[in-house]
This record gives sequence, C-alpha cells and structure tokens, in this order.
Amino acid sequence: MYGHPSPYDGASDRVKTHAIVALVMNLVAVVSCCNVLGLPGAGLSWLALRCSGDNPGKARRLLVWAWVVFGSGFALSVSLFLYLGLTGAFED
Repeated sequence: MYGHPSPYDGASDRVKTHAIVALVMNLVAVVSCCNVLGLPGAGLSWLALRCSGDNPGKARRLLVWAWVVFGSGFALSVSLFLYLGLTGAFED
C-alpha cells in the first residue's frame, strides 16, 4: 500500500478477455453460419489466449488478425448469400 505502485496494470487481463471473446465469436460463426474462416480465427484467438500472460503485445497482434479473419469470413458469407439470392439460386 505504501511505496511504489505495483507494476500490474491489468493489460494481460484485458488481452485475455478479448481473446476469450474472439474465440467464442469465431466458434459461434463456425457453428451457426458455416463460416469456414472462423476456424483459423479461433486458432489465432487460442494462441493469443495462451501467450497473453507472457507477451501481451504478441497476443494483441494475434487478436487483430483473429478479428480480421472473422470479419472477412463474415463479409464473404454475406456476399455469397447475396450473390446466390440475386442469381436466383433460391428460387424453386
């Protein structure tokens, strides 16, 4: 309580929380939307979760890529659905 403040700033906890959220979102995308790109995103999130305690900077970079993969997979799914809808693939 007295003296110097502790070096703990909570950065690894925040990174760990973001990694868990990214992991869950990528796995939900795989199961619910058949988003194949959610698998590499889940892998990147898992790697970020594993290295969040030792190297928060590397974990943050992995999380950025996990979210990029998640977003591009979602955009690809939406554009494929729109393409199939506009070309009449759903009309029988």
